[in-house]
Amino acid sequence: PATVGALMDSINLALKYYDIGTVTTANGVLYTLSSSDGCGFSTLNISGNSLVQAGNLPHVIGGSGKMVVSGNYAYMATRDNLKIISVANTYTPSLASTFNDSGQMGYYTGIGVSGNTLCAAYGSGLQTFDISAPVSTKVVGQCSEFSGYFCVVGNGKAYAESNACISVIDITTPSSPHQVVSIPPSTVQFINGIALSGSRLYATGTTPDNRFVAFDVSNPSNPLLIGIKTFTDSRGVGPVAVSGNRAVVGGTVL
Repeated sequence: PATVGALMDSINLALKYYDIGTVTTANGVLYTLSSSDGCGFSTLNISGNSLVQAGNLPHVIGGSGKMVVSGNYAYMATRDNLKIISVANTYTPSLASTFNDSGQMGYYTGIGVSGNTLCAAYGSGLQTFDISAPVSTKVVGQCSEFSGYFCVVGNGKAYAESNACISVIDITTPSSPHQVVSIPPSTVQFINGIALSGSRLYATGTTPDNRFVAFDVSNPSNPLLIGIKTFTDSRGVGPVAVSGNRAVVGGTVL
């Protein structure tokens, strides 16, 4: 892969792009979240090989949590709360609401959206939120059967890292999420990333070796292992992202 465009920062720029811990794209727009006050949340239009600054909320900051865009809203799982940003107008994003659990649930570290349900993983499990009215998002359910970090959501299920393996959580009834199955740790452990594309679930982990694994989850109650790729170098494996029939794993294209 080759770099085709970049937005370079300068000390003289009114809006600086540094300490960015979270990025995502949707509908031709790049969304970034910085941990530095004064940088905050930014929207950039992707125009060919160029990034064009659109909007900024300099004081909406976050750590290295996750972000997902659904409809006209960007949802961010930060280290201390859940932030919801209206991005209906790319040039004038606005903070719609913030959910703060006063530290009761720990840091939100993973996030996913399916329909009107948002799932946020944290140190002691997973919470479900009703986002049918994003400006008044509320918690409706909780699953504490595992300790979670990474989380992807789709087709009424949440897939979350759970005690070195992957738990499949049924969220079809958001008020009562529950674990339906756990993918055996013998398949992959110490997970660094998971991704969901249609009926395929992908994960990276460092035990029993540095590996990338693929599962068929067309029947979520019975995930089937359909492929493994191992890496023999000592660099390990990092997060995974999937687009079409390509996956990027810690900088390695499969």
